[in-house]
Amino acid sequence: MPKEAEQIFCDSGVNREGEPFVHIHWGAMKGQWTPEEARQFALVVLETAEAAEYDSIFFRWLGKSMPDLALEQRARLIAEFRAFRSPTPEERSP
Repeated sequence: MPKEAEQIFCDSGVNREGEPFVHIHWGAMKGQWTPEEARQFALVVLETAEAAEYDSIFFRWLGKSMPDLALEQRARLIAEFRAFRSPTPEERSP
């Protein structure tokens, strides 16, 4: 677990107009998001965690399936796979 100064903390809040917000603080850095922005960020974190697990599985599979493949080559393949998995905005457009 990171030291407290390195941890990200969130608090809920309501402004004077009664609108909700999420207060984020990480060490000396602070900011506010709308609930929707906070949800979008949380989804990105969850998707990234899942991608990291799949990258790990793929990396280990490469090592078992192709034992002669150097670590640098496996890392390069993972990077290429990541790029393929995360298309550019132009590639996402219909």
